[in-house]
Amino acid sequence: MNYSNNRKEYRVLPGKHTIEIGDGTSFQTEEIVLKAGETKVLSINPSLTYNLGFGILTGMVVTGLVIQFAVLQKFSPVMIIPFMLYLFIKKRDFKNSFAISYSK
Repeated sequence: MNYSNNRKEYRVLPGKHTIEIGDGTSFQTEEIVLKAGETKVLSINPSLTYNLGFGILTGMVVTGLVIQFAVLQKFSPVMIIPFMLYLFIKKRDFKNSFAISYSK
């Protein structure tokens, strides 16, 4: 195994190989068939994670509250509306926080 430029390089024998990649909350398995002398490059592309989505939503809610408080200058029941966005964010909607693609 060789680490260079934040990459992992594996040299394996020709044949069928199973690769399991996980980030702690989700795992993906890929089966790759290598022929003699063939090289394949696996790319792991990050996507939106639950923590990042929750953080962006929290930023939007706080910004909405600040703007409403700046305009109204007091508490109002309308200020509860941004908190309703938390009802729509579910952890199950963020199963795969990465995508795997490979090229020859």
